[in-house]
Amino acid sequence: MIYRAVLHPDGNVSMPYISPRTEEIFGLSPSEFMQHLEWIFDLAHPEDRATLTQKVNLSAATLTPFEHEYRAIGLMSEPPWVRLISAPHRDANGNIIWDGIIININNEKRVEADLRAAEAKYRGIFENALEGIFLATLDGHYLSANPALAHIYGYHSPQTLQAARLPQMGFISPERYSELCHQLRQRGAIANFEAQIHHLDGSTIWISINARLSSDSKDDSTYEGIVQDITERKLTEAALHQERQRSEQLLLNVLPQVIVQQLKLGPGAIATRYEAVTILFADIVDFTSLAARIPATELVALLNDIFSRFDILAEQYGLEKIKTIGDAYMAVAGLPTSCFDHAQRAADLALAFQREMGQFQRDDGTPFRLRIGLNTGAAIAGVIGIKKFIYDLWGDAVNIASRMESHGLADSIQVTETTYTLLQDAYHLEPRGTISVKGKGKMSTYLLLGKRDPAASKTG
Repeated sequence: MIYRAVLHPDGNVSMPYISPRTEEIFGLSPSEFMQHLEWIFDLAHPEDRATLTQKVNLSAATLTPFEHEYRAIGLMSEPPWVRLISAPHRDANGNIIWDGIIININNEKRVEADLRAAEAKYRGIFENALEGIFLATLDGHYLSANPALAHIYGYHSPQTLQAARLPQMGFISPERYSELCHQLRQRGAIANFEAQIHHLDGSTIWISINARLSSDSKDDSTYEGIVQDITERKLTEAALHQERQRSEQLLLNVLPQVIVQQLKLGPGAIATRYEAVTILFADIVDFTSLAARIPATELVALLNDIFSRFDILAEQYGLEKIKTIGDAYMAVAGLPTSCFDHAQRAADLALAFQREMGQFQRDDGTPFRLRIGLNTGAAIAGVIGIKKFIYDLWGDAVNIASRMESHGLADSIQVTETTYTLLQDAYHLEPRGTISVKGKGKMSTYLLLGKRDPAASKTG
């Protein structure tokens, strides 16, 4: 709406021109509008008249243009907000003339109100969010932060966090922060980026960051995002990982690693047939009489010491310990991983057992003595059942190896003819003769005495 208003020297006001848009803005026709000689003030909301009067009077006194927004009254169902723009000047007759425009700014005011409401809502979310919300520079300083983020870092307020100017956002690892910046520059955004940061109290905490380059940043120098404190989750994961490792180590103390991996895949019997393995049984001679004479705790401690050393030797020579049965020790070479020298490994372990037993004495000062039996053949190895897992061996070769020990001589290593055939070139063996084995009848056996000197063998 365009108008011209004239203030005459006698104080009267006339309006030589007014555009027809008075109907649109005020709900008044131009003729009706003209009846309000004090229209500037009459059609202003009472609460806005004082400020408007002050601006008009100042403009008249100084002949300076002015612009003012105010609520208007009229016949419209919704009283409009208007913007009055006026430029006063004096004509040759001393009249003050205002040429101006009145604009309906209702839509503009609605947008402003919506923006204020949205801003208030965002501020509420920003201030009350449980996650840390921030705007930061890529060189690692917070430009803005909410209370939750300050709390995560241990600060009392966002202002103290920003004033701290934490280098690289407090990351413990500069390399990790460099990786964060690299991913932001390459992808524009990152999700679930985990890092360790310094807490104000001197401790270390874990955070997870979701962030993106700021849309307001023309040179990609700032980014915004959300931070979560995941310290508790990380501690739980570490504890679970440690517990899994402990559980797995317990399983590895009972079962071979390949069997543990198979058990992880699901329940069920695990069994594998091996065509060529060498089984070793070792038994402490006359241990029963010793057990009757010494206290139980001392007996167990002694047996634990002996068999612990045997465990170390079995691992050293590449045999799989199967189990202990009272004062007997069982091991096998050639499984669960097959090898061509299983008989040699078992023979070396048997000789090492004999040497190790020389370090122990009985309560009466006499040395301990071992009976050891070896046999080579096929066997089935596996795990059965659902409780108290044990990796065990089955087959005729196992039974014969046990008979080689039980029918053997003290301080001797008795082997079958099958094992003898595999050892004769590299070891000293002598025939023992034939022995009667249950279910097998007469069997030729040999006594393993030691290992041949490779140099002597070449010379011979």
